[in-house]
Amino acid sequence: LGEVLNVPVSIETGERGKSVDFYHLDTAMDYGAAYDYKSLERGYEVKDCRNIQLLNQQSAQNSGEYLSCSHAILEVWTGNTAWIRDLQLRGIIEAAGDLGALGYQTWFVPRFTALRDPTLVTHFGIAGEENRARLAANFLRPTTWGHYCEHIAVDGCNQADAVAQRKPASSSEEELYFHPDFYTGHFRNTTQNDCGIFHNNCTGHIVDYPCGWTSFVAQQTYHLDIALESNGPEPGSNGYSYSSMVQIWAAANATKSNVMMQWWRPDALFDEYLGTDAEFIGVHLPATTQDCKEHRVDPLDRCSPDWATRVGDPRGSCGESPYPLAKLVGTAIKELSENPAVPPALHSPAYRTIQKFQISDLQMGDIFRAWFALGGRDRYHLDPREAVCDWVVEHLEELVEFVPASHPRVVQENPHHFRGNFLAALVLSCLAIVGTFITAQLTYIRRAEKVMRLAQPRFLGMLLVGMLLVSLGALLNAIEPSDAICVSVVWLVNLGYTLELVPLIVKVAAINRLLTLTTHTRAGRSGRRMHQVNEKRLNGAVLLIAIVVSIGLMLWTFVDPPSKNFEVVVTDDLIVETGEFIVERTNFCKSEGVFWNYVAVSWQLLLLLAASVLAFQSRKISQLVEDVNETRTLAMMIYSHFLFISLRLVSFLYESRSSFSFAEDEVASDVSRSQFAAARSIIFAADTIATLSIYFAPKFFKKGSSINSDEIDSSSNFMNTPDVEGNLPERQLPVKKSVHKSWNERTPDSVEEKDLMREALKAARQVRGRFSQENSHLSEDDSSSSAAMGFASGGVENRSRELLHGFIRDSLNLGGRMSSSESESRQSRRRRSSGGISSVGSHSSGRMTSMQYSSHATSLAPVSEVEGTVPTDSEAEETDPTDDGTPMRDDARRKNEEGRRKLLEPDSP
Repeated sequence: LGEVLNVPVSIETGERGKSVDFYHLDTAMDYGAAYDYKSLERGYEVKDCRNIQLLNQQSAQNSGEYLSCSHAILEVWTGNTAWIRDLQLRGIIEAAGDLGALGYQTWFVPRFTALRDPTLVTHFGIAGEENRARLAANFLRPTTWGHYCEHIAVDGCNQADAVAQRKPASSSEEELYFHPDFYTGHFRNTTQNDCGIFHNNCTGHIVDYPCGWTSFVAQQTYHLDIALESNGPEPGSNGYSYSSMVQIWAAANATKSNVMMQWWRPDALFDEYLGTDAEFIGVHLPATTQDCKEHRVDPLDRCSPDWATRVGDPRGSCGESPYPLAKLVGTAIKELSENPAVPPALHSPAYRTIQKFQISDLQMGDIFRAWFALGGRDRYHLDPREAVCDWVVEHLEELVEFVPASHPRVVQENPHHFRGNFLAALVLSCLAIVGTFITAQLTYIRRAEKVMRLAQPRFLGMLLVGMLLVSLGALLNAIEPSDAICVSVVWLVNLGYTLELVPLIVKVAAINRLLTLTTHTRAGRSGRRMHQVNEKRLNGAVLLIAIVVSIGLMLWTFVDPPSKNFEVVVTDDLIVETGEFIVERTNFCKSEGVFWNYVAVSWQLLLLLAASVLAFQSRKISQLVEDVNETRTLAMMIYSHFLFISLRLVSFLYESRSSFSFAEDEVASDVSRSQFAAARSIIFAADTIATLSIYFAPKFFKKGSSINSDEIDSSSNFMNTPDVEGNLPERQLPVKKSVHKSWNERTPDSVEEKDLMREALKAARQVRGRFSQENSHLSEDDSSSSAAMGFASGGVENRSRELLHGFIRDSLNLGGRMSSSESESRQSRRRRSSGGISSVGSHSSGRMTSMQYSSHATSLAPVSEVEGTVPTDSEAEETDPTDDGTPMRDDARRKNEEGRRKLLEPDSP
């Protein structure tokens, strides 16, 4: 874990001040508490043991209790079944795993003891009363350095002797059973060994484990009738600590004293003496059976104060056979290693490594022997680090099997500008921005052309602003993100799409409404009315919707602002020198809640739906307004927007559903979130470019030219012509201004049409002047109205007449906006001023519609299509009274009829 996978590891001893730190300066190898299950429980509770270390530092200052904490115990021997089962049921540990080594423990004697008396290595040679005295004489009690100097040495170790070179220098030295330089150790004959006094209960000495370790010495010696017992200082078991047991064996070897000790393998001490005179030789005990294992003393009872409980059932007094050592792995380490809040690429390999790790007792023996081979300078502060590292180098291929795939790892930053997809996004974004600016410039230059006028330059400007915002959002989305950039992208894209789609929707809706009202008016019998679009109201609608969207964006920004996040993805790139796999770290923008993106996309889909409905409604616009019919263009643009928004929606769905997790033994292959950001940047830019191509490009390539105002005589403009109600120009403002503007800004579709228009204007001026002179009996109002009608039916070529027909009709229809009372007043005044001219109008309502004008003046429509019927002369005389109620004079009627005949003659100019 530490050297190969770079995972920090600490080893819990369970006792304050003791260390088994692999990187300790003195390579300390202290031994603490065994089977510290409390540490596993505490690790389960706190998860991160660093929190406990902080508490221990505080408690050390106050001499408080030491709290141990761990996540795994990698060597568990038999006899702990009850504890393991309890921890597993409580969810603290997983099922015990196999360490891979075979554990074996029994009684051992040094090789020199076995050579002295071979009967001591089998229970047949040491069991029974006949062997009591022999055991008591051979296995004496070990003596500490302090006890020897105080009770056995002649002068209290003031002078060196064969055992002690000096007195102990400290209380800790007093507890030593061996010191390599100053104390060889001593085994004394105590009263327990004196069979002369205690011939029925004298015993030899056996070194047993401390409490907490699995040992059945008491049960075995008692029921096998072997006169051995342990008299160590450990409470409960009368055993010895690990360090004391190591010292006792060393003292026996130094003094060649017989010793019997419970020990195990694999262990460093066993391999240290392997092949020496003090090599561990096992004592053969009765064979192990399943029945014997089932009747062994429970480890919790082996230190019981009740002797009967400690010795247990005689059926459990057999020896022990080798068995697989277990490892306990706490559930907390899995939660820490595979924390869902941490990107999978940064997960610690600790859990999976511990789960897979195995080592045999033979391999452990090799490490132990290499360890002790380096210990000539300081036998008890040896260098385990060097021994372990040497062994790892020699057996690296075997250890690699336990290393999870794509480990070890090293994190490297991968900026956006080094990635191909982001370079493509940057290029497309810049193209979209440049294309938007060029389009805006061309739109401004050609603003006077008919195609631009009909498309409403103001609304085109709003659309271009929206497209520019989307393009800028695409550009920012393709560069290295920051918190400010993340917020800016959200604002630019969503506000941009709003300004791009809403003006089109408002414009098309206004046109559809205008045409609907016009159709209804034509179908009625109350006369034709002129309906106008209120541009301020349309601009206000766009502004209102933009404000609502801005409020939503502010709510998003304050409640759950998108911010800079990072992701890490494991690659298959390997650094050969170190053997590390590269983990790429990239940054992206993200809000905590994913629904914000869905709300934004839903809003844009709603706008597209509204635009689709309006485009469908406007598909049957008549030939009269063909120039403003953008149904096909809108349909193509809506389809394009829908395609790109669908791609964005798919990216959001795939991104939210993908957890970017991967099989723990495979390199990740999912698309990263930063790549989704690059994809969406490309979508934004491509959407803008497509819109420019679909909506604006055809307008630039469409043939047509503008009409300059200096080519038109404003005095002959129809703004100076009264409407059918007789309204003078000053009474027609501001309604008539829109018609005047449309007339002056009329854009011919070709040079031929421009020439025809110039010819028609010239003819109109001539007709108006002549008609006014020949009908001097008419008022100025009626003269102008008749002049307008005469112009429409004059000797101008049919192409010119058709060209100007729409403007004449609009000019004549402006009076339809007046109230009915004003209409009746104008009708009466007109009837008083002229008799014959009223015969062209509707006698039922007193108003003349544009269709009536066109049908009578130009014969473009049959009489059946006109509201009402044309009254006869007699009807006109009856229905056109003067101010005093008398019929019109005959001479006035005659002049009127003569003017009408001249007006309707085919050769009339």
